[in-house]
Amino acid sequence: MKKTLSLLLVLAMVLTSFTAVFAADETEKTPGEILQEIGVLKGNAEGDLMLKKEVSRQDMIVLLSRLLGQEDEAKAFTGETTFKDIEDPYYVPYIAWAQANELTNGVAEGGEAFGFGRSVTQQEVLAFLLRALGYGFDEVEFENVAAKAAELKLIDDAKADLTVASTREVLAELSLKALKTKVKDSDKTLAEKLELTLPEASKLEVKEVAADNLKEVKVVFNKSVDEESAVDLNNYDLEDEDIEDAVYTAEDHTVILTVKDELENKEDYTLTIDGVKDDKTVLDVSKDFTALDNAVPEVVEVVGLGTKAVKVVMSEPINGAKASSFKIDGKTVSGTIQAAGRDIIVKTYSAISVGDHELTVGQLKDYNEFKSVESKHSFTVVEDKDAPEVSDAVATALERVVLTFSEDVDSTTVNTKTVYWKNGSTKVYPEEVKRLAGNKYAFTFEADDALPVYETTLYITGVKDYSGNTMADAEKAVKPSIDDSRPVVRSVDVDDSKTIIVKFSKPVNTDADDKASATNPNNYKITDSDDNKQAISGIKVDDSSNKVMKITLGKALDETEDYTIKISGIKDRNKYANYMVDYTESLGVKGINSPELTGVAIKNSGDDHTIYLYFSKDMDLDTVSNAENYLVEIDGTSNKLLSAIKGSEVEVVTSNGRTVKLTFELEDKDPTGVAGLGLKDTSGNTLKNYGKIVKPVEYKDVKISATAKSKTKIVVEFKTTDETKLALDPEKTKESAFMTDKTQDDVTINENKVTITLAKDLNADPNDNTLTIDPTNVYLYNETKLSDVLKTTNEIKFGKNGSNKIGDEISPSLIGVDDVDAKVNGENVDIVLTFDENLAAVNSATWRSDLIVEAVNATDDPDNSKLELAAVGTDAKQLILSVPISQIDAEETAFLIGVKENARFITDASTNLNLADETDPLLRTNVVKIEETREEKAEAAVKALEDAAKEDLKLEAKLVAAEKAVTDAKDAVAKISDADLKTKLTARITTAEKIVTDARAAFNKKADEDAVVAEAAKYNDTEVPNTVEIGDEITLITGEPNKDVKVSLEVIDGNDYLQVVDGKLILKRVAKGTDFIGKVKVSFEKGEAKDSKDITVTIKAQQ
Repeated sequence: MKKTLSLLLVLAMVLTSFTAVFAADETEKTPGEILQEIGVLKGNAEGDLMLKKEVSRQDMIVLLSRLLGQEDEAKAFTGETTFKDIEDPYYVPYIAWAQANELTNGVAEGGEAFGFGRSVTQQEVLAFLLRALGYGFDEVEFENVAAKAAELKLIDDAKADLTVASTREVLAELSLKALKTKVKDSDKTLAEKLELTLPEASKLEVKEVAADNLKEVKVVFNKSVDEESAVDLNNYDLEDEDIEDAVYTAEDHTVILTVKDELENKEDYTLTIDGVKDDKTVLDVSKDFTALDNAVPEVVEVVGLGTKAVKVVMSEPINGAKASSFKIDGKTVSGTIQAAGRDIIVKTYSAISVGDHELTVGQLKDYNEFKSVESKHSFTVVEDKDAPEVSDAVATALERVVLTFSEDVDSTTVNTKTVYWKNGSTKVYPEEVKRLAGNKYAFTFEADDALPVYETTLYITGVKDYSGNTMADAEKAVKPSIDDSRPVVRSVDVDDSKTIIVKFSKPVNTDADDKASATNPNNYKITDSDDNKQAISGIKVDDSSNKVMKITLGKALDETEDYTIKISGIKDRNKYANYMVDYTESLGVKGINSPELTGVAIKNSGDDHTIYLYFSKDMDLDTVSNAENYLVEIDGTSNKLLSAIKGSEVEVVTSNGRTVKLTFELEDKDPTGVAGLGLKDTSGNTLKNYGKIVKPVEYKDVKISATAKSKTKIVVEFKTTDETKLALDPEKTKESAFMTDKTQDDVTINENKVTITLAKDLNADPNDNTLTIDPTNVYLYNETKLSDVLKTTNEIKFGKNGSNKIGDEISPSLIGVDDVDAKVNGENVDIVLTFDENLAAVNSATWRSDLIVEAVNATDDPDNSKLELAAVGTDAKQLILSVPISQIDAEETAFLIGVKENARFITDASTNLNLADETDPLLRTNVVKIEETREEKAEAAVKALEDAAKEDLKLEAKLVAAEKAVTDAKDAVAKISDADLKTKLTARITTAEKIVTDARAAFNKKADEDAVVAEAAKYNDTEVPNTVEIGDEITLITGEPNKDVKVSLEVIDGNDYLQVVDGKLILKRVAKGTDFIGKVKVSFEKGEAKDSKDITVTIKAQQ
């Protein structure tokens, strides 16, 4: 049954430094309201909780009895108290009970003053709450209360001023935290022990994201979350920072994220949390925060780890701690340092004696270069003879196992051989191990070595603690969680005009041979506003996490264009891979380059002067309209700010700020150039040629180009030969100055570009069309006609019948395949593909990967790697596609053929090498009779076999050819469907095959006989010199033995002198005085061929 503690009539939320720590944590109500709701805190008759009222020490004792669930016992307590200052008899039994149970010893030595009527301080509140949690006077002395409270996370800062009086508001907050904290030596919180149910928020939210040091980001949720999702690194994205660890504390719903590299102090960051969940909600939220480290690191705790190590817990991670920074009992440590997060393990080379010691911690530096103050700390070394144990094993994924040990273990004994699982009798080890805490390690398996989906036994071995105690080999059963989260594109950033950075939510496949790899350009499509594809020259992994890809483009992006990127088909690295959520987004290309003053046109009229300036980008109107930002060169000898020149004015001619008009007066002098100063583009980039004098354009060097951006758009550009832009006056230039042989929808003039939009499509090769420009109707901004500059009124012609070519950015398209003439040609089906323009030189090895080829009636489509492409004579618009018949398991079939969406290799013959467009829908061929060809091939193969069987098969080359003919005939007949024909042909094969088989048997028999004869010829009578000793081998053969011929030896005469051991002839006895002559029979065998011969062995006598 639920107990309701009337408890905190005293309660109150305290401290400004502790404000509302649980307010958002539980249902967005204040701690006082929460405690009131569960019957712990009550207000006055009007319902006022009196949160600003201070709490007396006697009321704190009543509260403590309630927190311990012993109010009835305290209220009825009859024992005496030594305190003399208790003024209200109501409190006597409570205070006497508390003194008897060593929960209070008063406020003065001698035990006579309790401090009745005095307000309780925040430190005293914490001391009483620690008693409620089971920490007595003997464990936590009063001066250590703050440190212990901070350790239990009742407060955030152990250095805060706790001497101030506690209000009911503060008391409510701290009491609520105590209720959420586990009781000493128990898995239950104080609330659970008292059977209290605390309300939780109905909807999961992120309460806070903060970084008070440069290595950790704290994420606080408003309620409990699923721990697996909370520690899954894939569920967090921190802009350009890699996160290497996540630790979840259930008591305060907090995750501490550790970053691989340090954050920048005072820099703003955005953390995206996507995938952390509770039983109702999956978060997908971004939170901004500022990294702010303004505190020096401090020692929080020092603990002896057996006799060989000391653990130092810091307030934040330390950068590069060294053994020289530590002294034990005044002597500099000789040993090694192991750091993980806030823990530093000082491992000594020699044992530390059992007993009390003092550790001096020198100046340690955090990641903001702040140094700690040298401090001294007592610790106790206890002899440790207990070996560590595995207290917990969790498979957070098929590829990841986290082991928790019963104590801190020596990290040098934990490696990739520490844990394994068995696949049959094979031990499967992890690829990587990572220390998460002193007693916690994560092991990562490669995808191919991932755990099975069912419950699996882990074997753990070889782990030691810091006293050298070795853990007994352990077994732990785990059932992995299967990661079914799909990769998501977190961000796409244009790094520069040719580089794009793509960041995924989790590690993705990067296998170069896998179609679903993030390094496969086919999984990316970048198009401009005319749907022209941008060529990708390469993609590589840009970080060790396999989450960031770097795309390099073949051509720079144009800031004036709008681009779209599509990403799909990429999978993660899991054993059971998840495919990504398709991504489509606009690319932010504006602002990737600095602006430039690209052109100057000067018009002088007496003392009045006009200068037109042309910029490469959209400009910030405030900066370009400011006369202080222009420096005018005068007569090529001096410079002067425009603002200092008489009558100076600035007029922004175009709304985008790309064209600016300067007017001013100069007596008897002329301007010769202009430099830009504090000018910026709309993205805030400063001028590329800042302060550089730009001279007027030399019009005699005009260059005009025309480019077909798509089948409905032509862009004409006006520049000088040194690439300086020539801006046109859109008010005076007539649209009719630009004419094509297609109906025009619109003509727009922007700076030096004229865009012609067409109502009818251009041909795929734009130079089959015409474009004419009338220079008499084209005006520059200085009121000069283009015809005056060119010194001709003749039309400028592009394309067909013109002297100028139209640039081609139109992608070629497949417009036809054989729908009548697709046919079998030898071993292949040949199909002619027709494109709408000339193609570049064909490269079959790469181009075939751009095609989709589907055999309509076949079980499987042909493998692209087996296809072949070739040019068709001199017609550069056509290709012959050859599909091997062996790839088609159908009697007859039509084919559907087209170019893939993300073609990478098939290009036109233009200088731009435009990639081919996707074919949608696919084009269909006529039906090709595959079976008839197979039957013809089978007939021919059997006939070839029969002819081969008639050759002289005593010759090895003829015999080998006949055997191949048997295999070919069988393969060809196996592919036909006509059962009667198959039976007839098989019978003919059987007859011919017998001839070949018999010939092979005869050939082999003759070969065996020849081998035996040849081997026997190598053995001859042998003389054994008198220098040979007993036990030595006697060699009978001359030359190298044929290992295919079996040779055996038998002593016929001379068994006293010779013996055969393991197939070798061995000297058994030496000859004395006279030579000994023996005989040995040598037998030869290979297959059915056998022979033997007797060998005389003469053993020369020893003198």
